[in-house]
Amino acid sequence: MAARVASEAGVRALVLTHFSPRYFPGNETGPEDLLREARSVFPATELAHDFLSIDVERRVE
Repeated sequence: MAARVASEAGVRALVLTHFSPRYFPGNETGPEDLLREARSVFPATELAHDFLSIDVERRVE
């Protein structure tokens, strides 16, 4: 759902955070599955991780 919203909104990137417990290691479906699914809709998707830093450029219109 987030990937579809990002695509429709025309954003440049999507960073997914706060993953459902069903994507935790040891479960049948892991974070890479979530990433693959999101990228099939919005390729510029990344998974957040501890201490991730993202620079955001300000658009001047």
